[in-house]
Amino acid sequence: MDKLKQYYHRIIDDTPFAFIHYVGASFFRHESDRAAFYLAFTSLFAVVPIMTVVYSILALIPELKGMETSMQDFVFEHFVPATGSELQDYLHNFSQQASNLTSVGVVMLFVTSVLMLRKIETSFNTIWHVSESRKGINGFLLYWALLSLGPVLMGGAFAVSSYVASLNIIYDIVPLAGTKRFVFSLLPIFMSGIAFALAYIAIPNTRVPFLHGIAGGLVAAVLFDLARRAVTLFVSMFPTYQLVYGAFAAVPIFLIWILVSWNILLIGAEIVQAMTSFKGQRLHATSSLGNILSILESLYRMQASGHVTEEVVFQQKMPWITSREWENYTDILVDIQLVRRSGEGDITLIRDLHKYTLAQLFMDCFGDTMALDLHKKSGWHKRVSQLHERGVGECLERWQINLADLFDTSADNGTSEHAQSGSHPSPVIEEKGGKSEV
Repeated sequence: MDKLKQYYHRIIDDTPFAFIHYVGASFFRHESDRAAFYLAFTSLFAVVPIMTVVYSILALIPELKGMETSMQDFVFEHFVPATGSELQDYLHNFSQQASNLTSVGVVMLFVTSVLMLRKIETSFNTIWHVSESRKGINGFLLYWALLSLGPVLMGGAFAVSSYVASLNIIYDIVPLAGTKRFVFSLLPIFMSGIAFALAYIAIPNTRVPFLHGIAGGLVAAVLFDLARRAVTLFVSMFPTYQLVYGAFAAVPIFLIWILVSWNILLIGAEIVQAMTSFKGQRLHATSSLGNILSILESLYRMQASGHVTEEVVFQQKMPWITSREWENYTDILVDIQLVRRSGEGDITLIRDLHKYTLAQLFMDCFGDTMALDLHKKSGWHKRVSQLHERGVGECLERWQINLADLFDTSADNGTSEHAQSGSHPSPVIEEKGGKSEV
């Protein structure tokens, strides 16, 4: 068993496998699986309002007017498993009825659509470790742009693809029928990849590198197409499922497809975020407390100089901290309300370190892990527990120094050059009466 564990860790330490492992661990650490369930449930209420908004926007543009049915057929043919086509007529009828609503009804449809978009933004912000969502006019403009420009871009892309497909010159460029089918079969993947990429770049309340968004969008599009084909294959291989459920067979399969789609969207977001934060190789082995102090010291000095730095740039200044460690450390600092991530991708110190001691930091970060796991409470077990508690208590008494004084003392002693030398800051130890004190 030990050899299997060693082999497993050797595999995931290789950069490609480590990246996949990092993305998978981040997916569950950010509770993206729960977010996918919530979004799938919300989609049941928002799919008709969004279709109504799309139809309304397309109807306002003369060049795109009348393309609603063609676009809907294209979407259900290439982006939904085979059983989804059975629900197409129902959704179309629902959206047509919704278009006859009063002004109050239209407002409610818009609000329903916005609530789903806001949940998507919240899920993306969790993945990118952004604590604040867009507020006020900024949030409204984003949601309005997605609801208004999205249908226009989708309609334009559909019009262009239809025009290119109708050109006779394409037969001269691609003479083989099989090649033609292959080229046009990639068009839905390309279109969905662009849609995913725009979502990854525009929705998170932080800066996302453009190329990372494009790469993650294409990966998500490929996963999306593979999942669609897998669901269609499942339906074709198990015809008894349709015999049992009859006309209702399309409903549970369509619900499963919605859930799978949201999981793919969030997996793609994790991939995009990991492209920025992941490093597959550890450069220096350091203690957790030392790394956390390094981060706090750098933030303290930047704040004293009046500078604010993006978290990505800030992280690059500490190459000895791996991305996985960085994420764990900064998550801890956010949880104990020492630092905050802004919507612009900056990381700032939000607590006065003159009033926060090294002992407080240690207990806030590692207090839950200090208890000994002893199975008995008698004999030597009790004695060891008492000595442990006494030692921790004495250590914390000597660590009653505020972090500002600690960092200022380190600077005076010339130890603030740890970033250049590869060493890391630690509490200043002075010898007094044969005892080590901070």
